[in-house]
Amino acid sequence: MVLRRTLPFVIAGALCIVAACGFDGTATGVAPGGGGPDGSARDGGGDDGASGADGTSTSGGPDGATDAPASETGADAGLVSHLDPSSYDLGATNVENMGGGTIDTTQLTINGATNPAKFKVDPSGVAVWSVASLHVSGGMNVQGTRALAIVSAGDVNIDEQIDLNANHDTPAPGSAATGSGVGGNGTGLNGGGGGGRATLGGIGGGGGGGAAGLSVGDTPVLLGGFAGGKGGGGSGTCGRPGAGGGAIQISAAGKITIGGDAGRIQVTGGGGRGGCESGLTGGGGGGSGGTVFLEATTGIEIKIGPSVHIDARGGGGGEGGGGGDDGNPGDNGKDQNIPTVANGGNGRNGGNGGNGGNATTLPAPGSSGTAPGGGGGAVGWLFLRVKTGAPIVTPGTIAAGVITLPSF
Repeated sequence: MVLRRTLPFVIAGALCIVAACGFDGTATGVAPGGGGPDGSARDGGGDDGASGADGTSTSGGPDGATDAPASETGADAGLVSHLDPSSYDLGATNVENMGGGTIDTTQLTINGATNPAKFKVDPSGVAVWSVASLHVSGGMNVQGTRALAIVSAGDVNIDEQIDLNANHDTPAPGSAATGSGVGGNGTGLNGGGGGGRATLGGIGGGGGGGAAGLSVGDTPVLLGGFAGGKGGGGSGTCGRPGAGGGAIQISAAGKITIGGDAGRIQVTGGGGRGGCESGLTGGGGGGSGGTVFLEATTGIEIKIGPSVHIDARGGGGGEGGGGGDDGNPGDNGKDQNIPTVANGGNGRNGGNGGNGGNATTLPAPGSSGTAPGGGGGAVGWLFLRVKTGAPIVTPGTIAAGVITLPSF
């Protein structure tokens, strides 16, 4: 199934389509809540208004990325975004065939083995894996706290999944718990707001529901999705917010191909926890989907296949607790078959949580009730960037907001 690969943004009743938006501010649409697809945010300042990981203004060029490092020359010049050139090696000689396993961005290990020659930590805190080329032929799970960047001296072929999903309130690698995209906490017994990313999050249910997290574009630091807000009146796990989805960047001095039968990258947000019956607790807001950032010198292709996709759906908000029952949690973004939205928590006696967002649907607000539900988390981003003249072919399924950046 092929989805629309542009994301509808509703602003004061007008419909804007964001596509082919550039870091240089020449976007054809503006994201809701005052945050633009170029990375600007309402609480930012400075010349370009780009927001950092903490939602504050940062310096840098209009695209919020680092300048082309001096080590990149010829056809590779200008390839690698976000990273300091000291953290990667475009002359790497290790040809990698990943038949499955786990990458830990905190421990800097692959299947438990440490290899300092392969991994470095960028000054921004991103874990960077330099390779000569990469073929993902088995499922790859990425865990840890740091976002992951893969810098390849050649082609990258992804024929199985790479997962950086949040699981309810357990964060994914590179997700954010602070900043303008985080949903507001519910006051009193009201629901928490959903995390924002490509759009605003869903507002928490009730008269004092948490504010929606803002839309946040690309940032100078590679950054994933944002957490929702906590349900009002909660303590412990009651009404805890869903965490944001992860962040992954693939920079290839060659072509990036996502195909086979099951090539996919998943950075979905976590579902908010339900409120507790004791004390009447609002449901937690859903976490937003994260970020997939792809850049290549000879092209990017996302093919059609049975399970080929990019998935950055937001998590559902948690149900409020009350009437003798704890509220049910919202779905994680990954829990429903793509492209179905993550359901908000429901089925007990509290207010329902809002559904999470996907490529064509904004996240829903939480419902009112004895204890209101949390708002749904927003869908995340897919950024695409190639060398001038290189093709971008994306007929496959994409559940994300998509921005095609200016060529380098």
